[in-house]
Amino acid sequence: MTQISIEKPSLMNGAIRVIIAEHGGIWRVLDILEQLQRQMNMEDQAPDAELIHTILDYLQSFSHRIHLDGKDILLHQLLRERVPEAEALLSRQTEDHLIGAVRIAELRGLLDRCAANYPEGRDLFSKQLSRFIFALRKHIKREEGIVVPLAREHLLEADWLALVSSRDQDDDPLFGRQVREEFSALREKISQMTPESIIGHNPAVSKPAPIMGNDTLLKVEGASCQFEESIALEGVSFEVESGDIVAVMGEDGSGKSSLFKAICGLQELSSGSVTFSGLDISRMPADKRVYAGIVHVPEGRQVFGPMSIEDNILLGCYSRKMDASVYSDLEVIYEGFPLLRKQRHQMAGSLSAGEQQLLAMARGLMAKPKLLLIDEPYSDLSPDMVKEVSSVIRRAKKDGITLMLSERKRGFASELANRHFEMRKGILLDVEKAKAQSADADLEMLA
Repeated sequence: MTQISIEKPSLMNGAIRVIIAEHGGIWRVLDILEQLQRQMNMEDQAPDAELIHTILDYLQSFSHRIHLDGKDILLHQLLRERVPEAEALLSRQTEDHLIGAVRIAELRGLLDRCAANYPEGRDLFSKQLSRFIFALRKHIKREEGIVVPLAREHLLEADWLALVSSRDQDDDPLFGRQVREEFSALREKISQMTPESIIGHNPAVSKPAPIMGNDTLLKVEGASCQFEESIALEGVSFEVESGDIVAVMGEDGSGKSSLFKAICGLQELSSGSVTFSGLDISRMPADKRVYAGIVHVPEGRQVFGPMSIEDNILLGCYSRKMDASVYSDLEVIYEGFPLLRKQRHQMAGSLSAGEQQLLAMARGLMAKPKLLLIDEPYSDLSPDMVKEVSSVIRRAKKDGITLMLSERKRGFASELANRHFEMRKGILLDVEKAKAQSADADLEMLA
């Protein structure tokens, strides 16, 4: 009988993708829960008790099947055998689920009282809900940032084979086909119950889209917002055409990052509008803007250090269906980023600043964006890395991606751009107007 040789990295990555995919499902449900909470607090609406209870049903079911029925997930069982010193960490993860079950029961009671007596009880329910969401997100990050790397380092090929094989066992809490189908059905039910206003595609709640030119991809009108006591943006208006590379210059604190966050939905506008591809997205949640085609590479790269380079890249696919096209696109990414291919199983935290910048951009490109916002792409890079980053930006433009780049002073980003703006104290100026203002200020000082 011919023995089939199976490579450990292939088995390992397959199992890890299942884990990350299930975590991604939970994360998206938590996004919906946060939007419902925001709607309750910002728009003074009584909570949608039926939908929130359904979300809690899903989260409770997940915790119960994985940690509360006397059978831990196979990944944790294997880790306990291979890495005895991980016992405390794994016990803590299990304890999170036990505590989470109690918190869910408490939230149900607070939700029912709030819904029956609204607005009485809103503040307490909202406070406990925020704590619950924060704790669950922290649990997921610990699982992916510590547990998964431990498994990657210590589990044997036979262990990964057992994990992958368990996909066909209906009773495995995480990898079993039947169990995963149950979780998927619950997520689908939540999706069907979620109002379009939460998803961000309901024409009834969206403002009419401003008139845009045929090639206009992004239009920002009168955008203003505050951060604590200071003005982050003040009456910002501009348009970006498809295929543009736009450079936004300005000193630290001038509003560059706030502008990018407002476009991608991470910072709420106090007034004004953002229109993308003809759709008013001013109130669309950040995750839905990713689905629409807006991807943000933040300043500081923010890669997941304990995870591998490849898993970091694949995190860019959370807005996509995990099918064959994902792995085809991954190969395309590796062709454009040969350095990342060579080190794809290495931990992302071991990369240099420039290599992390390339990784963050690769992760963004995996989402197949129409508009890619890159905050300070050249910060603290060596000359060789500057060339690599510039090459990636040029390729992205050639592939039809529109880009906005920020930098402190005119430099490499500005050289690549065909349009130039400058931010000053939350105000966006065309570069020529900015120069004129500076000249006028100089004349006033001389007068």
